Amino acid sequence: MNIFEHLPIEIVETRNSIQVLPKELKKDKLVKMIFDLKAKDDEKFDFIFYIGDDLQTEQLFRYLNRIQTKQHII
Repeated sequence: MNIFEHLPIEIVETRNSIQVLPKELKKDKLVKMIFDLKAKDDEKFDFIFYIGDDLQTEQLFRYLNRIQTKQHII
């Protein structure tokens, strides 16, 4: 039984740490929010560097590839 299951948090255990993260704060949502804010101001990024190693990363890479074509980000 998880005593925290009713809270909007995610607990991630690793070998050396325990992370307590808000469930709504995900990498892909954060990156999309940043791009949306830039797009609203009609600004473009000069450079994007993103590193990850999970399924969420693959989805974000696909998203970045799609917007690269739209915004001509290189």
